[in-house]
Amino acid sequence: MSPEPGPLSEYAVLIAEEPHFKPSEIARALAALRHVPFQDLVGPMRRCWGLVEEGCSKAEAEAAAAALASAGLASLAVPAALLEDLPAARPVSEMSLDAGGFLYGEAPAARGRAVWPRVRLLAAAVYAEAKAPAPATAAFTDPGKKLARTAFSLMTGIPTSLGLGGKQAERKQEETEQVSLLDIVLEGPPERLRVDARRFDFSCLKTRMVYDVLGNFRQLIRELAGQSAVASRNRGVRVLLEGKPIREMGYDGAKDLERESRWLLTLQALRPGR
Repeated sequence: MSPEPGPLSEYAVLIAEEPHFKPSEIARALAALRHVPFQDLVGPMRRCWGLVEEGCSKAEAEAAAAALASAGLASLAVPAALLEDLPAARPVSEMSLDAGGFLYGEAPAARGRAVWPRVRLLAAAVYAEAKAPAPATAAFTDPGKKLARTAFSLMTGIPTSLGLGGKQAERKQEETEQVSLLDIVLEGPPERLRVDARRFDFSCLKTRMVYDVLGNFRQLIRELAGQSAVASRNRGVRVLLEGKPIREMGYDGAKDLERESRWLLTLQALRPGR
């Protein structure tokens, strides 16, 4: 009998070098391996964020890694148990920065302090998110018109609204808002601090504050990246630091950010000397 699948028998496939995360090329290599249409894999590979597959067998993982390597994409087949997990996100609405590290938290008694060497990863994402719909407005019917409608129905026996029904609520296009998230992953002990630019006090930037939220978000990342030079940086952080268009990030939501962070932390753990 073959052993039951479980964490020790499951494998994962990772892109081994950050520049090799090329969704179209990954999809092309795996489509050729599996004899499926290339288009079927483009979307899933765009959202894999470096973790190409999870929960597959060792043979499947090794075959996929070999196909990716043949396409010039460095990859690894590893036991799924080696994938890094993320600590739960702790929302942070204000900070105090200094040369040695930073304070975070709201109430003085609940504040934590992190020295710069504790920063393991800076991971940012900017994306559009649908706003919660406003409560529906109840339909309104004029009392006089309602009485006329009832009288007409009684006389004729024909139910009718006579165009007197309640006013229909106007349909509105779905509204979106820009979300800017920054996860600061710390070690010793592991923590994940989450900055949501919509709910963050940027006064810690002092004279470096600007007049828009995204500009302050970018400046905060510059400050943190400058002090924690050894920390890994995700695609979103690099886009912001290099002044590239936000559309080049490619995130659809927080889950994309978290999946990419797991990938980058796993690469760190597998290659601690880098």
